[in-house]
Formats: sequence, C-alpha cells, structure tokens
Amino acid sequence: MNKYYTFLALIVTIALVFHFSRNTYATALEIDTITNNITNILNDLKNKFNAVEGIDAISTTNYANTRLEYYYYIPKKILNSPTHSAPLLAVIPGLSGRGELTVTQPYKDFAEKEGFIIVSPSFMEDTKNWDSRTSYQYPEAWSGEAFNRIINSLSSKNVVPEKLYLIGMSAGAQFASRYALIYPDLVAACAFHASGGDAYPERYSKVKFFITVGTKDIDYRKTHAVIFYNAARQLNMYAIYREYNVGHELSLAQMNDSFEFFRQARSSQT
Repeated sequence: MNKYYTFLALIVTIALVFHFSRNTYATALEIDTITNNITNILNDLKNKFNAVEGIDAISTTNYANTRLEYYYYIPKKILNSPTHSAPLLAVIPGLSGRGELTVTQPYKDFAEKEGFIIVSPSFMEDTKNWDSRTSYQYPEAWSGEAFNRIINSLSSKNVVPEKLYLIGMSAGAQFASRYALIYPDLVAACAFHASGGDAYPERYSKVKFFITVGTKDIDYRKTHAVIFYNAARQLNMYAIYREYNVGHELSLAQMNDSFEFFRQARSSQT
C-alpha cells in the first residue's frame, strides 16, 4: 500500500508541474489552493488504504429513528494491534446531521495519529418528543441506551472500545453533555460546542469537560454554557470554558482545540 500511495503522489506531482508549465502566471493563491486540494486528496487516499469505514444501523422504538444508522472509522493499526482495543471518539452531529458527513478529514487525521476508533450516530430529529423532553437530545429517555448498543455493536467490527471521548455541536452538544453526566464511568472527556442545553452537573464527576460557544451566537447558548462551567467548577470538576469569534458553528480552531483537550485528557488516564 505504501508503494501504491507513493506512486499516486508521484502522478499528482507530475500533473501539478505540467499545469504550472502551461500557466506561468499562476498566482500564489492558486498555487496554495491547488496544493491544499492535492494534500487533502492524498490524505484521504492514504487513510482509505489504512482504515476500515462504513455505515451500519440498529433498531429503536423511536418513531423517527426506527433504523438508527451510524458511521464508523477504524484505523488499520488498531485492527493490527494485539488487543484490537482503542479509545473511542464519538462525534455527535448537529440536528439531524449525518455521521458520515460530519466526520470530516480532521477527525480522521486525529484518529489515525492518536489511535482512536470513531463512531458517529445519525440521529434524526423527533420533534413530537421535544416538549416532553424525550427527543434524542435527552439520552435518559431512549437515545443513551441506543447509543450504548451502537458502542457494543462495534465488537462485530473486531475492535474493543475503551474509554469514550465525546464531541458534539448544537443538538449534538446537548446529547454529548447530558450523556457524559449520565454515564460518567464510560466517558473520559467531553467537548461540547454551542449547546444551549439546560442540563448541568449536580454532583462531582471525574469526566473532563471542554465547553465553547461563539461570540456571535444566540445569547442563551452562552448563558447555558457559563452556567454549566460554573456549576462544574463549584463541584471541583475539571472544566474549561472558551469563546470563539464565530456564530453557530464548529470552527476548525474549536475542533483542533478539542483534539488537544482529548490528548491531554487521555494522557492523564495513563
């Protein structure tokens, strides 16, 4: 595979040289754009050769999620390890987001470098249950048990998940933060962004939390984030709170800071 990857890189490099030989007036921006595109393509090809990925599903009784699909990504080195065990990065999409679309290249690069399994459920919005607080954002209702079954199903992929590292955005952040509070024995760390959820720590938890919100987002999301952070700190829990100059989104800076947070949380586990 390494020889094949090198061959592909050579072919793309020759194509790039040919392009510039015919266009002597290419701007620096054009060169950077083409170079970045090539880098992304080669990284994606490299990861595909080294990883096992796909979409699977479980059944639930929730009307909007009778077939709950999830995306998984398993670096080849985990499958080649003696134990097949690794920490699990759970990427929870925003409202009705697809797992396979949410897990972009930075997540895969992190998993490859740090040795994480990735799983990302594709929860569908169940509006009828919102007022009763039994929609999927509330894992105590049904989605937490469903997600636990997804984790257990990974054994069929010949891997053994270890501690769980959660990252979620918006509705996904609501699920992630609540799940981490409900299942502290399963979760090592949780990074949640622009949640707006009103669940806060009521007793000490060893789970580490990284909480962010955009300064251009709706005010109530910041309010809930600050309340969560203050409640955690009053209970002597490990929590970090940061604001970013963005709206209702998960920027690359927030993502990269989450990865660094997970690295540090993992190192403290060993």
